[in-house]
Order: sequence, then C-alpha cells, then structure tokens
Amino acid sequence: MVRIRAQFLHSRSLLVKSFRILKENIRTPRRLLGIIIRKILYASGYSLVKVEHFEDRTHYTGDEIKTLNQDLIAFQAVNANLEISPDLTAACIRQSCLHDKAINRYYEFILLCEKHGIEFDDIDFMDVGTCSGYILRILSRRYPTCRLHGCDLQEQYVGLAKFLNPDADVFNSGLFDFHGRRDQYDVVLCSDVLEHILCPEIALRILVDLPRDEGRLVLVVPNGRIDNDPARLPLQDGKSYQGHVNFWSPESWAYFLERQFPKFRRDTGEFYHQRLFAIISK
Repeated sequence: MVRIRAQFLHSRSLLVKSFRILKENIRTPRRLLGIIIRKILYASGYSLVKVEHFEDRTHYTGDEIKTLNQDLIAFQAVNANLEISPDLTAACIRQSCLHDKAINRYYEFILLCEKHGIEFDDIDFMDVGTCSGYILRILSRRYPTCRLHGCDLQEQYVGLAKFLNPDADVFNSGLFDFHGRRDQYDVVLCSDVLEHILCPEIALRILVDLPRDEGRLVLVVPNGRIDNDPARLPLQDGKSYQGHVNFWSPESWAYFLERQFPKFRRDTGEFYHQRLFAIISK
C-alpha cells in the first residue's frame, strides 16, 4: 500500500510539474512544450503514445445479419447430433467471432486492400486461419469471379466455414502444414493468427512463400498497446495458444517486419477495431 501511494504521489507530482511548465511558458511553441513534457515523463519511466481512432462505419445490412442468424441456427441444427461444441452454438458464434464489429472489420479489410491497389476479380485468395470464413462469404458476393480458399487449425471452425461457403475450398490445416508449398495464390490473408504463435518468424517465412510472384501477403494483428488477452491453453499443434503470446505496438510491428522482409515492399499502419496491418508486396 505504501509503494502504491508513493507511485501515485510521484505521478501526481509529474503532472503538477508538467502543468506548471505549461502555465509558465504559455507563449512557447506547443511543439517545444510537448518535447519538454515528454522528456520529463520519459526520464521517470513514463511515455505518451497516440492511439488512432477509427470512426465506426456500418457496412453490413439488416438483411445480411438476418440471413446470417438464420444460417447459424441451421448450422447448429445440422450438427445437433454430433455433440457440437458449446462454442459453436448460434448465439456463441455471434458473440465471439461473428459479432457486429468483426463483420464490419471484414468489410474494412476489403476497403483497405482496394485502397492499396489489390484487386479481387479473377484471382486466387487464401485466408489462413479463416475461423468462421465470413470474409470469404463477403468476397464471394462482391467478387463472383474470385476463387476462394481458406484453412483453419481447429476442425470445428472448418465445418462452420464450409457451411457458410459451400462453393469455397476450405480445409483443415495449420499454418505450419503449409511448409514447402509455394506460389499457390495471388493474395494471402493471415488475420489474428500471429499473436497466438510462439515462433512468428518461422510462420512468416512460410506465409511469404504462398503468394505467387507479384502477389500480396496481408497480415493483421491486434494493437499490442490495447490488447490484453493473456495466453491460456496450448492448441493441438503445440506451437500456438488460445490467447496471445505476442504483443506489437505500431512501431515494433513495423520494425519486426522490416527485419523479416528487408527486400520486400512493406506498407504498415493502424487498422479498424484496434488492429495493425501490413501488406507485403513480392
């Protein structure tokens, strides 16, 4: 209790000192004042960081959600005799991996790719770690000529993704099962996967081989400044966890990818719903 109170008093004294500087130097350029205050905080073990705010834009329609809910109820009914996991009931799916923000994020992902010149017409698109496969469902409706592929380590999600995407090539596979396969796809997405993996460097070496020449690898991970999901149980591959073992800030994410892909073009930044992205161009 004494230590906590001491830390509180120390933090309060830093704030008082910072406001005193602002008051005494009201005419000093704001940029210079910001530098002074940041240096005071940094010297005491604190730092100021900026977290981008993205406006919520609703891309899905009410009819789309209504159809999805009906399909999830049908999926639950089809699997009623298969001792379905409690996590794969219609209500749990909507709450966990297909809540409204997650669906919106899939649309934002497509907009992000289009902004960076990625086209989806008449290409092979692979979603590594597809989970529900809902990104494939959106793409199939917006780009009917896009050839869709997806895989997931957890077999129960493969069943869900197949149910929602009967015309897509969806199969059970972990990321490390792709080792040795090359030049399969034009665009490869790996979203919300690397934060679970003990050796992301090895995973990236496998992933970068999957796009064809002049193809794109698109990565999405949680913003480590906000993410607080701890690692829990290991998954069946022995190389990844439920929960997260990697936490990247926007800066460390960019430096990490620069070390992994020094010869490729890398576009990185912050993304909708507290995510970071990277587009690697071969």
